Amino acid sequence: MDYCIVGVLVLICSQLTVVQSFSTGAPISTCLTMFPKHKGTEKMVSPSPFAIRLSSQTYRPSQEITVFIEGSGEKIFRGLQIRAHRVKGDTEIIMGTFTNFPDKFLQPLSCFGGLNNMLTHKNNAMKRNVTLTWKAPDVPVGDLVFTTTIVASFNEFWGDQKSVIMKDPSGTVDLGNLEQIHNVNPEIDFDGTCGQTRGCFLFPRHCMGDDCLAAVSFHTQDGHVHFEMMGKAEGWVSLGFSHDKLMGDDETLSCTAQDSRVTVQRGYNPALHNDRQYTAGIVNMTTVQKDGYIYCRFSRPIVMSDLVSVNYTSDPPTPINHSFDFSEDWYLFLGWGYTYVDTDVMGKHTELPVVTENKVSLSSTVVYRGSVMSTWLQAHGCLAVIAWMLLVGMGTVVARHYRQGIGAKMACGQKRWFQFHRLLVGLAAACTAASFILIFVKIGGWSKHVTVHAYLGIAIMAATVLQVSGGLIRPSPASKIRPVFNYFHRILGKLTHAAAAVEIYFAFDVPLFPHTMRKFGFILVLVWVITQVFWEIVMEIMSCCKSRSSSKSDYDVSNNFKIEEKYPEETNRVANVILALYMLNVTIITLAALCAVLLF
Repeated sequence: MDYCIVGVLVLICSQLTVVQSFSTGAPISTCLTMFPKHKGTEKMVSPSPFAIRLSSQTYRPSQEITVFIEGSGEKIFRGLQIRAHRVKGDTEIIMGTFTNFPDKFLQPLSCFGGLNNMLTHKNNAMKRNVTLTWKAPDVPVGDLVFTTTIVASFNEFWGDQKSVIMKDPSGTVDLGNLEQIHNVNPEIDFDGTCGQTRGCFLFPRHCMGDDCLAAVSFHTQDGHVHFEMMGKAEGWVSLGFSHDKLMGDDETLSCTAQDSRVTVQRGYNPALHNDRQYTAGIVNMTTVQKDGYIYCRFSRPIVMSDLVSVNYTSDPPTPINHSFDFSEDWYLFLGWGYTYVDTDVMGKHTELPVVTENKVSLSSTVVYRGSVMSTWLQAHGCLAVIAWMLLVGMGTVVARHYRQGIGAKMACGQKRWFQFHRLLVGLAAACTAASFILIFVKIGGWSKHVTVHAYLGIAIMAATVLQVSGGLIRPSPASKIRPVFNYFHRILGKLTHAAAAVEIYFAFDVPLFPHTMRKFGFILVLVWVITQVFWEIVMEIMSCCKSRSSSKSDYDVSNNFKIEEKYPEETNRVANVILALYMLNVTIITLAALCAVLLF
């Protein structure tokens, strides 16, 4: 149900990114990406109308440099981010400090424990030109460049705009330990070694390796955990490490590949977004995109430098360090998605990430499986499928078409068809109620995010209660209103069964579910509806033929005490074969639906 998707969303790991705009300045999570995610808006491809000028093209330690940002003509801007970093070597580290700026428009950010090493806008006031003062580091750090993102409006911004290079005249600088990415075809084999020399996490459950939609292998050696990862994705695949199955306080290791832009990124999930972090220390990095998949390889030290987030409740905001020791066991999240055009910036994933059922030891050689749905959500789906595809289908056709023949025989004071019908629909009602209650208990009540699936679920639950209540207080066979009751009981049952088909379709049609699962679910529901209608037509024809061959043209099917009608044995045999074929058909479809729920 779509109201249950709220519960699913809290499982999202890796790269659920914030898409709101920040009129009061960019968040600190964008210190490295410098990319405003304005509801998926791409950066402008036209030349920027804004220029970045520097007062000097060289710098000395602690020298102050004046930075001018100027619009051409009457062009104005509202948003800004600017930072300085190396041209070569470790290009991630943010250099220097902004010491003077128009604080009416701009404010500093302190990224990764630095002090005022980035500037962003303070409000969305219109600006045409700004002048800034930047102070160089106390020691030479190599050639530097300023990178900016300038926002003219919500749907118009220019990113990754660079100044001229500021030369470091010393020429004797250690440029930092940041390994370069290799864009070659990695020979990643998920078939031969999973469960033997390395552990693996594979999705979906039935896949074995290269046929997976997403997979990761890992093994520990020489103080590092060595990862190989793949995912069917447009731009990135990401692996998350969490203390629990919920998003928050998680480390992520991600690979991006789009044309010539390839990266391995380290990140931190404080809540429902990802903060990109420094990657120095991660080695043996290879990533490539081919045949619709992202493949990558990298090694991460078992113990690595802490990740940094910010405590905004303190005044001023203070950095918080988070350590992730890979000698411990972790829940693994595996997600994938797209990158923004001509960038290595990861967009919000379009499908739910996969989560391991238990914590994983990264030194093990176990093959782990996972699901995009939690156990309670799978239970919810399985109960609904069993109730409406299998039990209600069988219960209604028996009551409609098999009241005669064997069904008319008496057992324990009731006809067999009635006992069979009551048992099946009673079980269906119990499964429906359990499925319905399970969601409400797990979600914690009513949700604000309610759509068609949720409303249909409530209507079906209400109709189920009405049907069961009506069956318990139904009029006696001698009552004049018994035929009216039978008519409305049958119509409500059919309408509820049809609504359940729509409900199950919407359950599979959740946009965040894997595309393969959604496609399989759609085909499954279509086959179920078509075959259900087909068999009911066949049974209606069979019932008409029975009526014509009967010596009694008017049979009161509501009377449980009449003597069984006698039909030719051949007629009953054909009817029983049709019933057996129908039950086999609906059982196979139900099992397929359960596989769709449990395998993804």
